[in-house]
Amino acid sequence: DYRGNAATLDTIVSITRQIMADTTSSVKVIQIVGLASPEGSVARNYLLGQNRAVALRNYIQSRVSVPDTAFELCNGGEAWTELRSQVEELDMEGRDQLLSIIDNEPDPDVRERKMKRLNGGRTYRYLKDNVLSDQRNSGYIRIYYDYVPDSAAAVINKASALLRREKYQEALDTLEPVRHDA
Repeated sequence: DYRGNAATLDTIVSITRQIMADTTSSVKVIQIVGLASPEGSVARNYLLGQNRAVALRNYIQSRVSVPDTAFELCNGGEAWTELRSQVEELDMEGRDQLLSIIDNEPDPDVRERKMKRLNGGRTYRYLKDNVLSDQRNSGYIRIYYDYVPDSAAAVINKASALLRREKYQEALDTLEPVRHDA
């Protein structure tokens, strides 16, 4: 129930269920990217990102019949790109210095230490209270699927046109190949 997660999870399950049940589509892959906020060590966050992806897959599978083979789990690790985008939108003390640290410090652990020291820690406290909490999530999910045209619909439409012209036997013969189509 944290931060409306229940509603988000219900939406994910509902959309997944709809796509899986749609006879005009064929699901190719359900990609889940697990992410973690940059708080803490890279190693810990890497494990956290992976566990979040697994947890979301398990949650979906507990509610929708989806085989393991349909999933592609990706570990996005620390969500630095997302953090940078959020910081860029803020009007806060130390924003430009913070963006410079994110852009120019290659080592994520060193980057975090520098962020914590910025402006006597005020900038990082602000981030922790207002931004980093948004990154404590599973990441994102994408469902790739192909549209499969309903070939029976074309046959039924053709038979309907024949019926309007009172060509009953021809309409019946046209419908025969799709007699048992769901």
